[in-house]
Amino acid sequence: MTRENKIALVIGFAIMLVIGVLLSDHLAQTVRGPAADLSAINDPLSVPPGDSVEFLPLMAEDELASAPPQQRVSPELPDASDAAKGPTMHVVQAGETLRAIARAHYADADLAGALARHNRLPAPDRLARGLRLLIPPRSELPAETNSTPEPAPVANPMATYTVQSGDTLSQLAQKLMGTAKATDRLWALNKPTLSHPDALRVGMELKYPIQAGP
Repeated sequence: MTRENKIALVIGFAIMLVIGVLLSDHLAQTVRGPAADLSAINDPLSVPPGDSVEFLPLMAEDELASAPPQQRVSPELPDASDAAKGPTMHVVQAGETLRAIARAHYADADLAGALARHNRLPAPDRLARGLRLLIPPRSELPAETNSTPEPAPVANPMATYTVQSGDTLSQLAQKLMGTAKATDRLWALNKPTLSHPDALRVGMELKYPIQAGP
């Protein structure tokens, strides 16, 4: 076989090899079919155009309270105002007074009287250690009064004295009311008649309390 025949044989073999490869690739593409369009598949983690996702760091409970509103994520809790507000129980400790208990629960010591009536205490000033008191909401305390009324002062019966020659107001205070310190009080009782402590006149009648003290 000549050299020219060998070259022609090699070229022909190479051409057949290339044609075989091209034919094999064409048959494989026909079997697979066209490529799928992956853009039509909805990705659950995809973000719509124009939107952005902000990933926030984990925060401790004390940091969460001071975080801006957009960073707060907390479960819905029931409003405390919706909870039933019933009476609570207070156990009296040694040395406690009703006024101190009212101040502790209502911030108002003057509600001691109403608290005593609510608990029907026979002696509000004598609280035994271990006594259990019902502490109702302020709105449920007895409505007639929220403070212990002070007794009205009892007026002392009055008497009169006719001024004699030589009398002075301080002497009369000592004589009629038991002490010279009551001079101003004696003058105050007689201001409608006596314009000045030194304006005493013989025959003038002065009022003074019979049971007055110093």
